[in-house]
Amino acid sequence: MATWNNDNVEIREVWKSNFAQEIENMRLIIQTHRFMSLDTEFPENIHGDSSTYQTMRANVSSLKIIQLGLAFSDYYGNLPLDGIFPHRGVVWQVNFSDFDPSTDPHNRDSIEVLRMSGINFQKNREEGVSISEFRAHFVPSGIIQNRSLCYIAFHGSSDYAYLVKMFSVGK
Repeated sequence: MATWNNDNVEIREVWKSNFAQEIENMRLIIQTHRFMSLDTEFPENIHGDSSTYQTMRANVSSLKIIQLGLAFSDYYGNLPLDGIFPHRGVVWQVNFSDFDPSTDPHNRDSIEVLRMSGINFQKNREEGVSISEFRAHFVPSGIIQNRSLCYIAFHGSSDYAYLVKMFSVGK
């Protein structure tokens, strides 16, 4: 099993300009990399800490996803390799355009932490993938509704709740 760190992992940023190609890359990768890890970035909680179903539901219903991180690995934890740099693993970060911090509800401290972490909300608004476009292309790709995949998340209740929301009711 490989050891992954910042030096040998490429975080592939997904925008509307490369969305179709990256979905195709992921679709091909799931043939050999059957474990999918995910993580979401969202405007944190505004209705409490999501420790109960009711507060998590209220938060997810009221808020919009900002980013979705996806990593695929094989049984041994190996990431798919980058074709250009063959010793670098690849993970994906989908940037969504739907969230606008000037108008959408959010936790102010959380948004500031995300800004300091490098999220450019203006770029997301202008170049990100809309949730409706993501749903329209991701669902038929066979990535999400694939019984051969094993889904992995750490403290993933909110992550999965945002996926369910995106694939069932839209924004």
